[in-house]
Amino acid sequence: MRSVMRLFGATMLLFSSASAAALEAPQPQSTRPAQIAIIIDDVGYSARDGRFFALPYPLTIAVLPDSPFGAGLAEDAAALGKEVMVHLPMQANDDLMPKEQGTLQITMSADEITAQLDHALSQVPMAVGLNNHMGSLATSDIEVMTAVMDELKRRQLFFIDSRTTVETVAETTARAYAVPTERRHVFLDHEREAAAMQSAWQRLIATAHKNGFAIAIGHPHEATLQLLETNLPLLEAANIEVVFASKLVR
Repeated sequence: MRSVMRLFGATMLLFSSASAAALEAPQPQSTRPAQIAIIIDDVGYSARDGRFFALPYPLTIAVLPDSPFGAGLAEDAAALGKEVMVHLPMQANDDLMPKEQGTLQITMSADEITAQLDHALSQVPMAVGLNNHMGSLATSDIEVMTAVMDELKRRQLFFIDSRTTVETVAETTARAYAVPTERRHVFLDHEREAAAMQSAWQRLIATAHKNGFAIAIGHPHEATLQLLETNLPLLEAANIEVVFASKLVR
């Protein structure tokens, strides 16, 4: 009997040791890639903006309604498999800045805002979402943002807050109205010097790895195109996947 108990005890000791070792062993890291979305804003003033559409990645193209080439470029982008958004002009804090045609202003009524959104979306009918062009004043106005989100919810469109001001209430208003939304994390070309743009790119990568995702906004500049041509092919090795902006809204 004693020999049986000693054998049982030894077996339990081995089992306990193996269990402890399994708990202490490092767990395998997830290999799921982080995700980034890259939005190209201000598309529509030049036919050359279409150069970005040749990049073999799922870029999101934000088109200015009523711009000279906007409607045609939106069609080209969609035909080449890019995601298309409306880049809607909104009133900025600086009244000295020239206003784009169709700019949403804080003096507009809810009906006027709805009519302006309807007009903008009619120029870019394949748009699946919207982000603000400028808008430091409009995006900080709760009444304006309420009217915008009410219409976007009705149309089942998403909203990306470009975050042109820290006073923005756009993202929080979108969430209150259950409009799928997210924010811009990095401007790639706020400064167009090569070193500054590469630094912005590295912030994008770091943010994506930290949070699991990140959204960048760039503009149709030659320097931005070169930045993307150089760095996009390196993302797979960095365990990062490029996705449409619509994949990151929630």
